[in-house]
Amino acid sequence: MSYTVVKIKSSYKDTITLLFKELIGFDIEVIEKPDYLIFKHNYENIKDIESIILSLSNDMINVFCYTTIVKDALDELNLVKDLFNKYNTGFYTLKDLLINEINNINKKEAFDLIVRGSRINSDFINEYLNYDLNVSKAAKKMFLHRNTLIYNLDKLKETSGFDLRCFKDAYIIYSLIK
Repeated sequence: MSYTVVKIKSSYKDTITLLFKELIGFDIEVIEKPDYLIFKHNYENIKDIESIILSLSNDMINVFCYTTIVKDALDELNLVKDLFNKYNTGFYTLKDLLINEINNINKKEAFDLIVRGSRINSDFINEYLNYDLNVSKAAKKMFLHRNTLIYNLDKLKETSGFDLRCFKDAYIIYSLIK
């Protein structure tokens, strides 16, 4: 289950709701709050959602959209809800907000949220990063089979959307544990 939060300062709630239902299908739950809408859905193509928001931003002023990465991500929404008032127009994911706001969030809470459901901890990440994202070298040093290390990295990517083999994702997670 994913959540898309759309913060608007105008009277376009019905229009945005209709557009989301047409894109995602009518199998979504809409939670209406005074300044924003929360769409609970199973739609996984974030690029489609981003396209809608960017086109709306051209027509409607002050459209802010945040889409969760982590599955069943109410905790993720709670982590970033204070950032809603800092951003006006645009489309954001947890990665975008973490890279911009790494010093303004609870790092432990963010790290725990990202690694939840995987077998990875800060020691694993430090060891992997010490070998410059090199799977073979890290596996040897950690006394793991290379495929086991890859499985753990894949599990993290599946549960959180963060891929430690990608520099940007590795940087964000490293910043959270340092």
